[in-house]
Amino acid sequence: MRGLIRRAAVAAGAAVVLLGPAAGVAAQANGAPAGWPSAPVRGWSITPSPNPRAGNGALNSVSCPTTSVCTAVGLHVRASGLGVTLAERRSGGVWTVQPTPNPRGAAASALNGVSCPSGSACTAVGEFFAGSGAQLTLAERWNGRAWRVQSTPNPPQASGNGLSGVSCPSASDCTAVGLGNGAGTPVTLGERWRDGRWRLQAVPSPVGAAENQLNGIACPATNACEAVGTAGPTRGVMSTEALRWNGRTWRLQHIPTLPGGILNAVSCVSETDCVAVGGPGAGALAERWDGVKWTVQPTPKPAGAQFAALNAVWCAAASSCMAAGGWMDATGEIHVLAERWNGHTWRVVSAVTPSRQPNNFFAGVACSASSACIGVGGSFTSNPNAPPTGSFAERWNGHAWTLQHTPTQSTPGGFLGGVWCKSATACIATGSTNAGTLAERLSGTTWSVLPTPNPPDTQGDFLSSVSCTSLSACTGAGLAFGAPGGFPPQTLAERWNGTRWRIQPTPLLPGVGDIGNFSVACPSQSSCIAAGGFENDGPGSKTLTEQWRGSGTSDTPTAPAAFWPRAYLGIAGCIRAASGEGFAIGAAATRPRPAIKALMPLRPRPASEIEQTTALCSAA
Repeated sequence: MRGLIRRAAVAAGAAVVLLGPAAGVAAQANGAPAGWPSAPVRGWSITPSPNPRAGNGALNSVSCPTTSVCTAVGLHVRASGLGVTLAERRSGGVWTVQPTPNPRGAAASALNGVSCPSGSACTAVGEFFAGSGAQLTLAERWNGRAWRVQSTPNPPQASGNGLSGVSCPSASDCTAVGLGNGAGTPVTLGERWRDGRWRLQAVPSPVGAAENQLNGIACPATNACEAVGTAGPTRGVMSTEALRWNGRTWRLQHIPTLPGGILNAVSCVSETDCVAVGGPGAGALAERWDGVKWTVQPTPKPAGAQFAALNAVWCAAASSCMAAGGWMDATGEIHVLAERWNGHTWRVVSAVTPSRQPNNFFAGVACSASSACIGVGGSFTSNPNAPPTGSFAERWNGHAWTLQHTPTQSTPGGFLGGVWCKSATACIATGSTNAGTLAERLSGTTWSVLPTPNPPDTQGDFLSSVSCTSLSACTGAGLAFGAPGGFPPQTLAERWNGTRWRIQPTPLLPGVGDIGNFSVACPSQSSCIAAGGFENDGPGSKTLTEQWRGSGTSDTPTAPAAFWPRAYLGIAGCIRAASGEGFAIGAAATRPRPAIKALMPLRPRPASEIEQTTALCSAA
């Protein structure tokens, strides 16, 4: 293996993103990763990068305090098979290998992340294996002349410890995150360097939860978001989960639950008034946040319903919310479900059956007013593994739902998963067809298709969620699947500027096994946060959020910082992966695409080993 480096230009200095083991070269450019047409790329150039003598090398992370100075760290596997730390420095256009120490008595060691606030101050983190076989945290510091090992703590009664990433806003202040393994249960790990020493930090995780998944997100302000999902199993029971974003960190919230409950979506009319919906457990589930606590709201089921779930919710006011999903009858057929909150109670409101297919359900809903909502979804045959047979849209006028014609209502694979409305007659919806991503616009009473791009060499792409600040500023989020075979999936974001859709570069997760339920919220024209979950080689799935910060007028995102879990070779961008927020399950199917089974909570595939996750964003 040889190191390959790619550099993306930033407003101040340069951010460097690492892409993986490759053939003894470094490539640099002034734009976003190649293959993503939304970003202005002026070209990649190949520059020589050195490799350690004998053996193989891989660079895992890179940091550039200026456009001419960069430091990359990773792993050197010697000819004997022993893995040791590796660092390379770029200065004056030339990369050179730097001597790096290894902890005394280490059987193997590696560096996974690096942060350099200046050219003479870098901190790198990773892990090493002691002679006893224990895996322990590792930190090394560059003072402008040499690398030296720093003493780092390890959680008590935990093994398999390692640090995945680090961020240093200054030479005297660094924060590193990673993962430990306590008695067979993964535990999140955070450490901070200040006053000349490393100290353990308290990082929240759901108590006893082995897995978790974020399914929905709402941001009433740029510094206030609510994300909801599911966590567990704790003592064999799945439970709901809620996290709150204050503009800097995600924090777990105490939230009541029903046995087996999951939350699929959330809507906030203010920072202190949010409603989240989901299922299944006893059936449709709704919970409300009043700024202090979450409380469960009683929700009815249609007569004869064996099962019910709410997939989407929109609150036009504190006393007016519309939730949409589906319910299953005794024969196994799925029907559209809509429930309305009037400030006191939830009531089922009759919705139109959109097609002759035996299975139909709402996937998204948006309300521009209490008496003006649009619900969208898809129709399916009785074969649960077959793709949808077409999309549908329905309008609520305050009294009844009526069916609207969509141009993809009979299109193979046609499905609408998310919708945003400025008014009852002006909406943007996103989804998919067998050809890939789909976007449609409602003007008056007519829906029309808006051409959307698909990433090169992918198949089955879809946009499951959309958020807009106006009819000319929307972001759609979903997944793209590599061809052939369709796996592994990658996050996908596209931006609508009122004239055309363009793909936005999103962080790449080459080591990922699966991603599910990627939803987006945009509190302003230049700020969006998407939430979901992903799986790798670890036990179960982890929460995942990504943040986009743009200029407000351009489709090109501002340069992100680095994210580096050890399992992934090639991540660009700033993923705030709530690594401290636990490990999740979700409603993600084995292949996350709109299907009938999306209504059911499915367990992720068993995994082989624990891998590390981290949240790492620049201080800027």
